Amino acid sequence: MSSSWTDLASPRLWREMCVAFAKQLEDSGFFHRAASYLLAVHKVQEAVEMLVRHGLFRYQSLKTGVCCTAFPMSRIQSRY
Repeated sequence: MSSSWTDLASPRLWREMCVAFAKQLEDSGFFHRAASYLLAVHKVQEAVEMLVRHGLFRYQSLKTGVCCTAFPMSRIQSRY
């Protein structure tokens, strides 16, 4: 018997589940946690866009050291 769901799901299904869960977290107001799930499946630009949308990119970029080359700096600056 498998010890976790990750053993039972294909990598594609696991990525889809992470993205869907990130959307649920965002809808519930857990923006940092949602960004973590997006980053776990290598969706850096989507995570940055979500944080910018909610005005949290400046804090998050300092906390994690996310490089701004994944997202056009002009779009980030226009939000502040």
